[in-house]
Amino acid sequence: MISERKKLKHESVFNFFSLFVIILLLLPIICLTGCNKVVEKPITYTRQEEIGLYEKVGTPIDIFLLLDQSNSMSGYGNEPATDPKNIRVEASKYFITNLSRRSENEPYLRIGLINFGTDVNKENTVDLTEVKSDPEDTNTKKLVDLIKPLSLQSTSFIKALKVAYNQFEAYRTLELKRKPVIVIFTDGEPYDNRNLSLSNYFSEIDSFYRDYLQKIGCEIFMIGIDTTGKTWAKSVSYWEKIIGSDQIYRIESMDELFSKYNEIVQKLFYLPITSPDIFTKSLEFEVQPYLEKIQFDIYPETKEIAVEIVDSENKKISEANPDVTVKEYPTYKTVVVSNPPPGKWKYEIVKGQGTVKIYKTLIPNKMNLVSPSLEQVLGRSFKVIFAFLKSDDTPVQLLPEYPLVFSGKIVSPDGNTVNLKFKKGEKGIYFSEEYNPQSEGLYKIILIATGREGFEIKNEYNISVQKVPYISLNSPQDNSNLKGFRKELEIEVTLNYENKLIDPSKFFETDPSALIWAQIAYLPSGEKSKIVVPLQPSADTIGKFIGKIPINFNMKGQYILKVELDGKLKSTNNQFKDTLTSSFYLYPSILDYLKIYWYVILILILSIIAFWKRRLIFGGTLGGTLLVQGEEFPLSGHKMTIGGKGADIIIDDSKQGIFGYIVPRLSEVDPKGNLRTSIEIHYKSSSESKKFDIVDTLENNQTMTIFGKIIKYIRD
Repeated sequence: MISERKKLKHESVFNFFSLFVIILLLLPIICLTGCNKVVEKPITYTRQEEIGLYEKVGTPIDIFLLLDQSNSMSGYGNEPATDPKNIRVEASKYFITNLSRRSENEPYLRIGLINFGTDVNKENTVDLTEVKSDPEDTNTKKLVDLIKPLSLQSTSFIKALKVAYNQFEAYRTLELKRKPVIVIFTDGEPYDNRNLSLSNYFSEIDSFYRDYLQKIGCEIFMIGIDTTGKTWAKSVSYWEKIIGSDQIYRIESMDELFSKYNEIVQKLFYLPITSPDIFTKSLEFEVQPYLEKIQFDIYPETKEIAVEIVDSENKKISEANPDVTVKEYPTYKTVVVSNPPPGKWKYEIVKGQGTVKIYKTLIPNKMNLVSPSLEQVLGRSFKVIFAFLKSDDTPVQLLPEYPLVFSGKIVSPDGNTVNLKFKKGEKGIYFSEEYNPQSEGLYKIILIATGREGFEIKNEYNISVQKVPYISLNSPQDNSNLKGFRKELEIEVTLNYENKLIDPSKFFETDPSALIWAQIAYLPSGEKSKIVVPLQPSADTIGKFIGKIPINFNMKGQYILKVELDGKLKSTNNQFKDTLTSSFYLYPSILDYLKIYWYVILILILSIIAFWKRRLIFGGTLGGTLLVQGEEFPLSGHKMTIGGKGADIIIDDSKQGIFGYIVPRLSEVDPKGNLRTSIEIHYKSSSESKKFDIVDTLENNQTMTIFGKIIKYIRD
């Protein structure tokens, strides 16, 4: 009995030792994968200015408002005034204020004002003035304060147009790649002291437009008032031949001027066109999804009227909400709501009585251009890439009930159009096929998202293609798949001109070591790395630059790399930028999976060990002998089968299959100090049974009958 205990003890010690050895073998893997978090030294930023995923494109537009202040507006002789209440003044103030709200980023919008009649005097004009979206912008206030009713005799369009053109020239509108726009408001036909015929006046206007304004790409909008039908109606056909009928707006009363000004703003900035909402008690309206903001300009009939707006979630729009801003003006109030929820909204008059008119401006989420840059080089193709993101740079969630279809086109300088189809990348990023510009000049990229019921988002970008030095990316290649996480990314680019490598010192005044910069502008998490690193000239090849971005590339998915050439050209002495965009995909290696899931692997291995040797820790392997009708069968291992042919212990040669199996039970010491050993026999209650549904315990020297056979267990 004592020797039996020693044997069992030795088996248990061996099992514990085996487990210890296995754990020791696993420790290096654990340390290699889950325990190798080395504290890295902080990285000093090499450049403060980040490259970023996309450029914050502003509003490079120069707009002149030409305001007809002829005597007919205020009335003269026996002729009644066409604007006795000076609505043109309030409407024009609203127009300029509404324009300013769109000027959020550089390059900012510039607005000029020309009050005209027989002549255009300096004291009645305001030069092109930069305005910003800040409600307290001083330049906007200055413009608004200078709009007042005047009586300037006749109506000389040609003089007003010439002053506007000269301003575009003086302020380098074309040179700065800004879009020139003229908005004319008038109630009459051209006339001055020369007393020409109507056809001669318009022949003069048409010639000036074609020789000067059209050549700089100036867009003209015309708003004409025709309450009497005496003057403006005669001019319409002439204006249509010059600027086109879709640029002409006709109003029957001065009250409509606000609405037409609003339509021009929406058209200029590619905003969804909306009609004014007019009600006397309440009104429900639908708000589309994919809107960054809604701007409500509320015009009550009297100052005593108060209007409440309730959104689709039945919440009242209040200044207490951080997504709501309110600005009071003398005759109206502006309410701007950010991130408006789609669905049914409602206006309701909660105080006073009368009519309320509300002009809604819908500001959709923008398709921000990631590639190409606004300055593109001739000799390198590009993909059109855009990011459909919210103002906080998080992806816009596409709703199945409000599907969007993305499309676009590239218009080359010669007017040829190439249609674009987009593939969806990750987290709001969309890609087109490659496009190779064939000549220098101004290309236009138009991005369109089309939804239900005519809903459309449209963004337009002007791309200047130039024959200048440019960079090409050798590594990592665009759209490549990289295997294995890493702590840095190696980058190799070349500096080229006309498809040849060039010496940077011959083209740029900038130190070559600070000429080319790289940044990961997009991570799989949707964020960006803030590290901008300079690429260094290679010692062995002229025109080759190399470097490393030292961040942890430890996420699976899409990355977007931006490489920027930023230096002063010797030929022009001007600063020049060329930005290259490339995407690549990173996938983990087998070792990375071990690093990520080491604890899962450890648990799985231990589970397999426990299953394979389920009594490893507690002991209990089969031993001794099983006597079947006196025939001896030595027992060993953790499990032995009994039955017919195919079993470890055969008790009936005439039958096939397994009838039962034997497993050890835990050995234990009884109160007298004797070691008791036993086995469990699991067997079927009948040959037809599919389960081992009977369990019996057989101790040392015990006998039992199963399957009609006498079985005895003897522990050696």
